[in-house]
Amino acid sequence: MSEPSVKRKLSECDRCIFYAHNPHLVCTNHPSGVSGDACSDFQCDPTADLEEL
Repeated sequence: MSEPSVKRKLSECDRCIFYAHNPHLVCTNHPSGVSGDACSDFQCDPTADLEEL
């Protein structure tokens, strides 16, 4: 049996319009997360709750 893959989420993911708000999926563009320290697809979500910011 294989181990579950590690999902790499960045600190800004919570503020992105592509963020999935799902423990099994990081975002719609990068389901398993990004491999680097930044995401070229990041777009700030204007409707994000203040808690998430």
